[in-house]
Amino acid sequence: MRILLLPVLCWGWLHSQCQSTKDLLLNRPALDSIVLTQLPEQPGPGLAVIISQGNQEPYTAAFGLANLEHQIPFTGNTISDLGSVAKQFTAFAIALLVEEGKLNLDTPISSFFPKAPDFGITVRQMIHHTSGIREVYDLKSLAGMPREGISQFEAQEVLNNSIDVNFEPGASYAYCNTAYMLLADIVEHVSGQGFEAFMRDKIFNPLNMHDTYIMDIQGEIFPMRADSYRSDTKHGWVQVYDVSSAYGQGGMYASLWDMKKWMDNLKNRTLGSDNTHELFRTPGKFKDGTTSDYAFGIRVQQWRNVNRLLHSGASAGYRAYVAYYPDFDLQIMLKGNWSGLSVSVLGDKLAAIVLQSQLSVPDPDQMLPVMEKQKPVFSHLSKQKSEQYIGSFYSKELNINYLVERKEDALCLRKGSLSYHEMRSEEEDVFLVPGIGRIHFIREKNGEINGFQINTSRVKRLQFFRTNP
Repeated sequence: MRILLLPVLCWGWLHSQCQSTKDLLLNRPALDSIVLTQLPEQPGPGLAVIISQGNQEPYTAAFGLANLEHQIPFTGNTISDLGSVAKQFTAFAIALLVEEGKLNLDTPISSFFPKAPDFGITVRQMIHHTSGIREVYDLKSLAGMPREGISQFEAQEVLNNSIDVNFEPGASYAYCNTAYMLLADIVEHVSGQGFEAFMRDKIFNPLNMHDTYIMDIQGEIFPMRADSYRSDTKHGWVQVYDVSSAYGQGGMYASLWDMKKWMDNLKNRTLGSDNTHELFRTPGKFKDGTTSDYAFGIRVQQWRNVNRLLHSGASAGYRAYVAYYPDFDLQIMLKGNWSGLSVSVLGDKLAAIVLQSQLSVPDPDQMLPVMEKQKPVFSHLSKQKSEQYIGSFYSKELNINYLVERKEDALCLRKGSLSYHEMRSEEEDVFLVPGIGRIHFIREKNGEINGFQINTSRVKRLQFFRTNP
């Protein structure tokens, strides 16, 4: 679809508060310049930024458009999808239930999902991404279905159909949207309320976040909502639609000013006890006693020798980012509505300007030597050696057949009647398959291949068994 862009009289629309802190006021030209370098060619999608330090008026800026067809400006009041930034709200809801004595973090999730296999997973492990539950988005892709259009019930389907988990619960880390969808289901189970009703009663309304919504109905309409876009080389800007109705892992729409109210709560602790806030920012522990950097839906890190809490989010063409530097009482919040916006890069650059005199460690990007990337080496299998891998393989977990075939001079993997994926041999029985993952063939004691495992960044040890010789 081609979008007709009409002239915009003031594409560099800027909204600013009456006065910033002295430091932020002095830095405004530099901050504006950094924001503008991230903006796409105009007229085009937009972004909004709030930087707050201390009790003074914050730096605010907004550029570009929330809607290209009607030339509606993107402002701090524009509603857009926060993506995975929503996870900290889900985790905080769990922490509030713990505070009320209604939930124990070490409760096995089999208490809430009795139809699922009992892998010994706890609520705490789901919060810290150490549960080993498989990633719903990767599984949909491996099953040959669109990653978009996730529905809430699919998380329990993943759990119920699981034959194995990625790793022993608590032993490792793998970011998992499925787990956070299940956490939202647990909030509903324990509270007796729908997820959005609970969030509104317990978090949104107490913090006066009246421009924040949960999209639990596909295509739900919110006031002041931005459309989302991606750049297409042939057609220019095209819309990217959010067709999901899942929540917990995302599905939250909010204005940037509502995000400011949320970040203020992390500082002032208006909502939630001190114990709840300490729990919220306590990173998870692995079974071997080591810790990760992931707390309750938020990362706890040191960046250039400075402590910070942060998380970014992406959904459709929406992008969002929040960061809090507690030692300097600094908050950075930003969001936009096109897929090319790198919020983490922009957030780091803005923090570097504000904290420049406090950063004792140089910019890591400037410290790295310029090195040529070495291309991976793949071995070429002869036709005779390829024959042992050819066949049909079935995954009970996904209920799908994969075919390994030889096409021209290469082994290829095919999902049913879908397109071929070239299999690039890395070592004996191990292949990298772009668009799929890494495949490791499994042999019987007699050397015969009886199946393979697929590994992606968020799905491990997914079994396929041979169905024909």
